[in-house]
Amino acid sequence: MAAEAEDLPPRVARWMMWAALALLILVRLVSGVSEGVPWTHLLITAAPYPAIVVILARPHHGARARFGLLAAVAVLYALPFLLVGTEWSWLPWPLAVAVLCLLPGRAAWPLFGLIVLAAGAGVWLSGDGPLRALQPATATATDGLILFSLYALSDTISRLHATREGLARLAAARERSRLGGELRETVGRRLRVIADRLEQGDVRDAVEIARRTLADIRATAGEYRTAESEKARPVESPRLPALVLLAVLVIQSVKVLASGMHNYGDPLLLILGVPLVSAMITLQMAQLRRPTRAKLALIALTIVPVALPASYLAPSLCTFMSLWGFCTGAVLAGVRPPRSWALALLLFAGYCSLFFYPPPVPSVPGILADTVSHVILAWLVYSLTRLAGLVVLLKRAQHDLARAAAAAERVRIARDLHDVLGFTLSAVALRGELAMQEPERAETEQASLATLVRQALAEFRSITGGRVRLRPRDEIAAARQMLETAGIRADITVDEGPLPDALAAVVRESVTNVLRHSTARFCAITVTVSGDAVRLRVVNDGVATPGRLDGGSGLAGLAERAGGRLSAGHLPDGRFEVVAEFRSDPACLGGDADGVDPVPRAQLGDG
Repeated sequence: MAAEAEDLPPRVARWMMWAALALLILVRLVSGVSEGVPWTHLLITAAPYPAIVVILARPHHGARARFGLLAAVAVLYALPFLLVGTEWSWLPWPLAVAVLCLLPGRAAWPLFGLIVLAAGAGVWLSGDGPLRALQPATATATDGLILFSLYALSDTISRLHATREGLARLAAARERSRLGGELRETVGRRLRVIADRLEQGDVRDAVEIARRTLADIRATAGEYRTAESEKARPVESPRLPALVLLAVLVIQSVKVLASGMHNYGDPLLLILGVPLVSAMITLQMAQLRRPTRAKLALIALTIVPVALPASYLAPSLCTFMSLWGFCTGAVLAGVRPPRSWALALLLFAGYCSLFFYPPPVPSVPGILADTVSHVILAWLVYSLTRLAGLVVLLKRAQHDLARAAAAAERVRIARDLHDVLGFTLSAVALRGELAMQEPERAETEQASLATLVRQALAEFRSITGGRVRLRPRDEIAAARQMLETAGIRADITVDEGPLPDALAAVVRESVTNVLRHSTARFCAITVTVSGDAVRLRVVNDGVATPGRLDGGSGLAGLAERAGGRLSAGHLPDGRFEVVAEFRSDPACLGGDADGVDPVPRAQLGDG
């Protein structure tokens, strides 16, 4: 059944509510005809129905609109008293629905109780007996609860469906804030210390701190990538469907037992009926919480045989046929189609056969009214079960999306830490060592590196505050400077045309790998633009130790940036090559700061 609920589109919840409204209006019209109420009177009593449609059509009304609609329903409901007196079926279910749907719970439920009591008291005071008064009271309560529950559930489902992406964004923002707080106390503080040391002329200390920070960043990035997501929290089924179903089960069971005792006076009804309906109610509630085939079979056994075939032996037992709708609804909700429809039709056929035996045979309007009542109860059980399952699935989907968003944010921060700050700290370490070896360059390098670290601080704030955006042509120029500073001859060719932002990070990380893992003396960077395709090729002649392509995070990060369209390996002449392919990203289009969504196909690393 869970799979069926998962396949249920959220908009179907609204149609379930409208179907219930149509059935309730139909059963009220047919019941009026069976009681001999003239058609003109029935049409007048339908005056509140358009207002009910307006209430149900829009889940959220302003305060003025709510009270205006409630007043309109009350006035329209009182209209038949002015036009036709009391010659109509006095059933204030539209007023009960309006109160529950428009007023807050603390005011709605006491008023709802008063309306139900008034429905019964009005009939009793008019001279009819208590059983006759029980009919409108139970009908008002049942109709109001049915429509309100479907109205509230459909609203809940719509809100859950509309806000699930918002919860994911909130989870990502919280994870960003949490990790940002951690990183500011470690990485941010160290970057400021490095900049201060460089400005003070202490290059050696700055280089040492840069190397330690670089190692810590790589370790932290690895931890963020492999950190387990927060465990999924259990999602409980909403309480409203269970409470409404329990209330309707109790109301209908009391009504059936009272009606049977009034019509037949057979004590067997109470002796057999009380334990049976108690068992049926218990099983129905258990089936709603956790449906199983065994519970469904027991529900059928507690209801069906009592009326058919037992009623052929004791005609008073046919009273229990009024509870068959609960069994039919449980079958529709607990068995997959088309078997559910076949079983429901079989139950329905058995139900209809009891109209003709035992006698008396009701009138055609009476048969139609009882038939629609059966369908309403079946529809209630089916709708509450399916919608309760859908609420659970949507809440679970919200939580899963939030967990995935938080995990994606950790990976994004890990990737940006590695790509962005790794390049800067590698530059500080390399150029700082060269400055210590060549005193005549020390002063110039110190000032330049201090500026570079201050820029890295700004980039770091972008990482922990959202997304950092690297510009491809600026990074290519910086790569040339880094390579030449390290004594590596750079041959760089870049075609004209728009370049994706993701290319900048791949260039930065590729050059960092050249500096860290090779003894290169030559590095060629070629960017080719062909239509909307961009191809990056980085080749160096100082090859790192073969076989170190599967354990680190550098080239894995490149694969993510390139959306998996990346290859890396040794060439026959001893050089090492990295090739990445992208789609061009015109500046006017904007989009993800990475240029592509990370969909890694190859797990490559730099060791």
